[in-house]
Amino acid sequence: MGLGSIITMAVIGANIILVVLFFISQSAGARADPEIAGDGRKVIRPSKSLLWVGILAGIWALLGVYLAIDALMSERNAASALLMALILVVSMAPFSLWMILRYLRYRIRWDDRTMEVTGVSGKTRSLEWNDLREIAQRNEKTTVREPIYPGIVPARIFDLELRFEDGKIVRAAPNLAGYHGFVRDAAMHRDRKAETGS
Repeated sequence: MGLGSIITMAVIGANIILVVLFFISQSAGARADPEIAGDGRKVIRPSKSLLWVGILAGIWALLGVYLAIDALMSERNAASALLMALILVVSMAPFSLWMILRYLRYRIRWDDRTMEVTGVSGKTRSLEWNDLREIAQRNEKTTVREPIYPGIVPARIFDLELRFEDGKIVRAAPNLAGYHGFVRDAAMHRDRKAETGS
């Protein structure tokens, strides 16, 4: 058994394991409640399914590196193998990096007064629930569909968009572990603001 066969078997095995982990994580993340941080604030973060997809894309990027090295070192210097390797590296490496960074950094933390959103870049924005203007759900064409009313309009697997008085927008997606708890709390704050008129 040569090195190529070993690498092929390892990639196939890793793909199978990561796909299984993806589905397990996706299922667990959908049912999860928001985490409670040490300071008492609730936190949602991407489910581990995002990490598994990022690692899977990273494996494919590394496979591309291997194919490129193999193509350059072979006597026939196969241009098609080099092109395939280049496509794998250029498409999968940035995708893998983005997915892993999103899993590691993206967070939404909130309490009864404020919400903090930490993006992929690590930058944190702080928002006041009192400034929440409306909540909308985005459809598959990324156009805003309708205001969301939990219990009346079911939370679908599209982005939730929170719009604030100062024009700021916070988007949350169902792949965030604890998403449904966040939707309920956001709607509660929106309804509380409508009742008090503030």
